[in-house]
Amino acid sequence: AADQIRPSVILLDTFGELAKIYHVATAAFIGGSLVRTGGHNPIEPAAAGVPVCFGPHMSNFREIARVFLRDGGAIEAGDAAGVFTFAARMLGYVNSLFAIRDLHHRYGHIQEVIIQNFRAKPEIPMHNWPEPSHQDMLRAIMLARILLPEVNLQAPPNLSAPNYQDFLDAGINDWGGVSPLTPDFINPEKPWPHLLELEHRTSQKGQRLKQRLPVYPEFVPAVMSRGGLLAEKLRQACDQEGYALRTAA
Repeated sequence: AADQIRPSVILLDTFGELAKIYHVATAAFIGGSLVRTGGHNPIEPAAAGVPVCFGPHMSNFREIARVFLRDGGAIEAGDAAGVFTFAARMLGYVNSLFAIRDLHHRYGHIQEVIIQNFRAKPEIPMHNWPEPSHQDMLRAIMLARILLPEVNLQAPPNLSAPNYQDFLDAGINDWGGVSPLTPDFINPEKPWPHLLELEHRTSQKGQRLKQRLPVYPEFVPAVMSRGGLLAEKLRQACDQEGYALRTAA
């Protein structure tokens, strides 16, 4: 049947058609930008929440392309090989997010998704692998927020100093296990920011820093309803909103 056909290539030959199908795309490459023709409109796929890649020749939309690159809204590929690399990365990452989303819609059990940047260390097998840039992190967070609007997103601030506050604009709502007492045991060379500094930067972005328990506030009622020792301990440790009591041990 016609409705069961899943073509590998779809050709569009009518003006305005492309804008209508961006919302079903996994990623978008902006045509006319690898050659000196000035590139096409990158706003349409971005408005549909699709990761955007374009080449070095975006003279028709120069200022828009500059802003997209500055704010992590697009990736620039220098040649066709760069485009293929972008597609491979986006397909793998996006498919992972779709899998998480589908599981959460089915079971409602995903408390958080952690977007953590890889750090190369001389003693690990991947010591020669490149680390993601700040823009890579912003893109990853923004895409996760688009696909997982109801899930808590976390990114560790110490691995992206000094500009970690940008992640709040990208969509995170949690800093993770920042501690004034213990180091980051996986990345001890990257100290945690001071809590007062973290609170200041968070407030500058219009957010409020609050201490939570290992159980996120929205999951507290479900735990409480089961009763038992865990529920009792949780009742002693959290306030009415499900956050940690300041007097909790």
